[in-house]
Amino acid sequence: MPIASSIPSLLDFETNIEDALRTFLLGSTYFGAAHQVLTPRTLASTEAVLETPRVTLALTITGSGPQELQRNTDSALYQAQRLGSLQIIAIARRDASGQALGTMRGKIRKAMLDATAALDSTALPYYNILTAIEGGSQSSADAENDEIAWAVTYVIEFIIRPDVWPAS
Repeated sequence: MPIASSIPSLLDFETNIEDALRTFLLGSTYFGAAHQVLTPRTLASTEAVLETPRVTLALTITGSGPQELQRNTDSALYQAQRLGSLQIIAIARRDASGQALGTMRGKIRKAMLDATAALDSTALPYYNILTAIEGGSQSSADAENDEIAWAVTYVIEFIIRPDVWPAS
């Protein structure tokens, strides 16, 4: 198991999980070259102009669970269990050219079924994803941009592995 380069990089759950999930979706049979998959950081960077179809991922940490573990570096206890809310937004053209929104909804749900197994210690070296449970969803239209969107939220529960803590 690789040790994190620093404690701040270990505790940057949002970047680590969003980037791993983005890489998984881009490499999956569900998405890839035909789709743009974005995170808050790629939206603020040099990412190409927004295209359709596209998927945007954003993780919000909502709290901690009761499980504590001991770090391997100094045996100190730490709050290992974390809870989050992952919002996934799928955007397609209203005329369904490129891909219909219904197809994207099905692909996202199938990809999320596969994600907890695919985001293993190689893809996500600092954490174990325990659950990803679908919550609510909502559709909307943007007539000005000729787009239709669907947002779904997943409740994410994960554990910070005890053997990835750096010394400082």
